[in-house]
Amino acid sequence: MSVYLAAPKSAIKDIASRHEVVQQLIDNEWLCVFQWQPSGEISGFYHQRWWPVFAPEDR
Repeated sequence: MSVYLAAPKSAIKDIASRHEVVQQLIDNEWLCVFQWQPSGEISGFYHQRWWPVFAPEDR
């Protein structure tokens, strides 16, 4: 399952780290969490790190 959130990265990371089950779902790739910014930039959260997925200049 993929979830796209328009929330601060720090808030998403904090929530995931406080809930072990959520963190396990993310780390075992059952839940894919992405942070979307109004600029169009998308980052993925995996193993407690943010990874760039898409930047508008990639088009």
